[in-house]
Amino acid sequence: MIVYIQYFVGVFLVWKLKSHFVITFSLLLILLTACGVGSAIEYTQITTNTSDQYCPSIWGNYIVWQDTRNGGSDIYLQNLETKVQTRVTKGVEAASPVISGNRIVWQDYRNGNKDIYMYDICTEETTRITTNTSDQTNPSIYGNLIVWQDARNGGFDIYLHDLCNKRETRITTDGNSSNPAIYCNKIVYENMNLCMYDISTKNETVIANGDPTCPQIYCNWIIWNDYYKEPVTLLYDFSTNKYIKLPFNHVECPAIYSNKIVWHDNRNGNWDIYMAQI
Repeated sequence: MIVYIQYFVGVFLVWKLKSHFVITFSLLLILLTACGVGSAIEYTQITTNTSDQYCPSIWGNYIVWQDTRNGGSDIYLQNLETKVQTRVTKGVEAASPVISGNRIVWQDYRNGNKDIYMYDICTEETTRITTNTSDQTNPSIYGNLIVWQDARNGGFDIYLHDLCNKRETRITTDGNSSNPAIYCNKIVYENMNLCMYDISTKNETVIANGDPTCPQIYCNWIIWNDYYKEPVTLLYDFSTNKYIKLPFNHVECPAIYSNKIVWHDNRNGNWDIYMAQI
């Protein structure tokens, strides 16, 4: 479905990463209403099942989400090229999946409390990451690093787990931090404001005030919903300190990868997963 709007989108930014590969990512939003110039953003409906699908995440050619079609809550995976959908979990009340590379993490209720689990798409192996008897929820993953929201200290703190050495690190100590997301050495999360933590320097930076929810990060871009004055979806480039208000309606839990943004909305009467390619 093509939706025409009064915006023109176009960008070219190139990042050279430490691993010696180059990612070309671009996004620049220019308002051209005064000139009468229109452009188009292509919206693709990913799920069509009449049950509810929530909380998508995207990486490369894969999208994952939380799915209720089987009566509970499972994690599903779709290959964008082949359109093949795979049921990752079965009968365990799984939620809030995030994908990076060939790995998916989510929160899982199979042990009587919420733990973090990981699935490897290549090997089809599932691994339990957390064993604490309190709740660990809302995970995110990048490479060998996993972050989550942890209730073991009474409030909510952000914890970091390194898959290489199995070491856990407590990132925040205020008991009021939630919904983390990670990319490279940067962690973003909610703490009344939108905050970013640098794993290398251990410095915390406030990115935005207001009422941020469900931040996600890719390269230099952070995307989130804000409800402080009005419901808006915002994109922030922390390398240039530029904020962009995206022209989307019905957006819930947006996630970003390259020039693709995914979210869930209920325009059809149930919650479906959508993708916009900019």
